[in-house]
Amino acid sequence: SSGINAEYGDLAEFVERACPRFKMALQQNEIMDVFTDDYNELVDVDGVFGNKSDNNLKEYQSFTDLEFSKNKTIAHIDWHPSIKGIVAVTYTEKLKYDDRVDLSSRILMTPSLILIWGFSDPIHPQLVLEAPEDILVFKFNPTDEEEEERLKKSFNS
Repeated sequence: SSGINAEYGDLAEFVERACPRFKMALQQNEIMDVFTDDYNELVDVDGVFGNKSDNNLKEYQSFTDLEFSKNKTIAHIDWHPSIKGIVAVTYTEKLKYDDRVDLSSRILMTPSLILIWGFSDPIHPQLVLEAPEDILVFKFNPTDEEEEERLKKSFNS
């Protein structure tokens, strides 16, 4: 009997400590819709973008490769940590989850790519890295000096 009271005492103490955090989280959920797609909220409802002076965002550079990135969606982007002007992008098939599951055998036969772009040539990727399965997340290794030298050489050639 005393063991049960001790367990309930611990539970009551936990609930007492956690209650303010739960209240704050519930209040935040009431204030803001966490399921709102912020990207879609940027688009004008009428589809009218106005003139260039009305826009707050400007496209600086567009990296496009018709062979590797056509009809694909970007899964992840990473800027090189020490070499300026180098960005790597991975692309995946533009599919909903259910379609991805249904077509998984075909997707496995299609290599997944990371394209490494430089500001000097936005039409042709400087390097193309290939993997047998979808790459959803990746990161440059900030401490690999050999990788950095290989990248510098490929961008200077």
